[in-house]
Amino acid sequence: MYWSEWGSSNLIKKATMDGSNQRKLLSTTGHATSLSLDYHSRRLWVEIRIQTPAILSSDLDGNDKKHLIHGSIYKPSALTLNLTIGTKRIT
Repeated sequence: MYWSEWGSSNLIKKATMDGSNQRKLLSTTGHATSLSLDYHSRRLWVEIRIQTPAILSSDLDGNDKKHLIHGSIYKPSALTLNLTIGTKRIT
C-alpha cells in the first residue's frame, strides 16, 4: 500500500498490506493529495495541490523521480490514468 504523510516533512511511503515493512519512497515539496499506480509502466504518479502544485512520478520503489509539471498548474484536483489507451489525464 502507498500513502502520503503531511507535517514537518511531506513524504510518500509504502508498506505491505499488513502495515509492516514501512519505508519512505519520496520527499515532496508540498502535500501530496492524490496517488495513482500504473502497474503496466511500474510508475507511481503523485499530484501535489497544496503549496507549489506539481505532478510527478517515480518507479514503484521511489527511484527515477520525474517532475512532469511544477508550479505552472493551478490547484489540480485529480489525477487519472487511462491505461486502455495509454494516456494520462490531469483535471
